[in-house]
Amino acid sequence: MTVSLQSPGSKSIYEQDIFSALPASVLARIAADTLFPQSLPDRWPKKLLGEVMLLLAKVWVRRQRPEFPNQPPTSHQDVRALYDSESKRYLQRHARTTCRQDDVWRLWLGQALVSKIREVNAQQKRPARHLELFAGSGLSYSSQAKVFHLHDVAVNTILLDASAGMLDVAAKLTIPQVEHAGHAVFVGADMPELRKQAMRQERRRTVEIVQSDPAGNGAAPVQAGPSGRGLLSEGSHDLASIMFGLGAIPLAKAVSLSHDLLHLLTEGGRFAVTDMHKPVAHLAGRWAWPAPVTFRWAWLEREAYKRITVPYVLRQLWGWYDPSLYPHLMKLSVIKTEGLWYGWEEVLFELQSHSWDFGMPMMPVYRQILVKVRLSEHEATERANASQAILSCLAEAGESECDQPAFPLGTPA
Repeated sequence: MTVSLQSPGSKSIYEQDIFSALPASVLARIAADTLFPQSLPDRWPKKLLGEVMLLLAKVWVRRQRPEFPNQPPTSHQDVRALYDSESKRYLQRHARTTCRQDDVWRLWLGQALVSKIREVNAQQKRPARHLELFAGSGLSYSSQAKVFHLHDVAVNTILLDASAGMLDVAAKLTIPQVEHAGHAVFVGADMPELRKQAMRQERRRTVEIVQSDPAGNGAAPVQAGPSGRGLLSEGSHDLASIMFGLGAIPLAKAVSLSHDLLHLLTEGGRFAVTDMHKPVAHLAGRWAWPAPVTFRWAWLEREAYKRITVPYVLRQLWGWYDPSLYPHLMKLSVIKTEGLWYGWEEVLFELQSHSWDFGMPMMPVYRQILVKVRLSEHEATERANASQAILSCLAEAGESECDQPAFPLGTPA
């Protein structure tokens, strides 16, 4: 099953009232007000001004980022090739694309993991095991390592990504800088396995690099090693994190990844993620332009996201999907292991609009923390049915090509 939230030339699902037929029991499990279409009437003079501002913003974005390709990447191989080719200048490009706000999000991700790391250190007398997915050039981890060092917690981190070019930048530039600062010790892939194991136990913070596709395109994240306890095996990690990476894969694979993470994490394991989200009317951001005037304009924020952020920044520049629906569906994942049902408990979901070029709020960011917990069979069934009902709505709306259930109950991906 392939679910595309935003296909070229088609309307966004958020403009269609496709979820209205869902029962209340399903809607209660998702943040329904972030998914329904929003009627945002404005008088025509104000809309005319908004259209002019959108046109100017579009011209500005393209002039500031002249490297936009003529056609967006259309396949997983195209996206991987894009990141391989951009790896050498990715650090500067990412900072420019996010108006240098990305460091705040990366530091938050580290803070979201610290309390769980400290708990593992105290209760199990060992370093916590942390998996960073879509790690890319190691930029996210470099900020997290500062937080881990500040709190003096013991943690072994694995950076997982599919792009050889991005991981090469991590190994040769980003991680050596982290090591030089004394925040962690780099465990190289060429080290003997016994030496690696010793370093994981002896050093308070270590980091390793593994090239593998988190989405399972040719290499599934869950891999059994010797004695069934491999580096990425069942219950092998205490924490997982993703910083602006989920949009690289379609919705169906994001849900599959959520199932994989439930397998990878121990009971009580924590999954922290931050990514983009479509604007929500009653959470509209405050414009800090023209100074010193500040105001909120929900209609223009929605239109900017739909006409500029999605087609240009996400699809054309980075080859990404719109990940707005991902956190609402991923938290419904369930698995059955040794006769027991497990799923996610959402302990945090917050959505905040951020200011970009000229103080324009064009792309909100969400933060989510999920914890792996044990479920009753009834609760697991309800979650699986709710997830399938939402996916069916997408299929019926023509947003997917589906001829079978994505994840039948009891046989998770």
